[in-house]
Amino acid sequence: MEDLPPHLNRKWFRPEQAAEYIEHATGVPCALATLATWRCRGGGPAFHKVGRAVTYHRAEIDIWAAARVGAPMNSTSEVRP
Repeated sequence: MEDLPPHLNRKWFRPEQAAEYIEHATGVPCALATLATWRCRGGGPAFHKVGRAVTYHRAEIDIWAAARVGAPMNSTSEVRP
């Protein structure tokens, strides 16, 4: 991403920056509490522990976000349950 703010132009993020990066990567807001829920229940991007600290790698967030983008549609009638 070429138009990232300087503090998001890095490889590793703490949860606060990861949530902000997810919004930049997908255009969809991501709350810090949502990341915490995903860490407990699953479904979010892969994370790492460094001691007690939680970190996210930018490449893993990108992979996770790309896997959740659906196919392009022309109308809501194309959505299948």
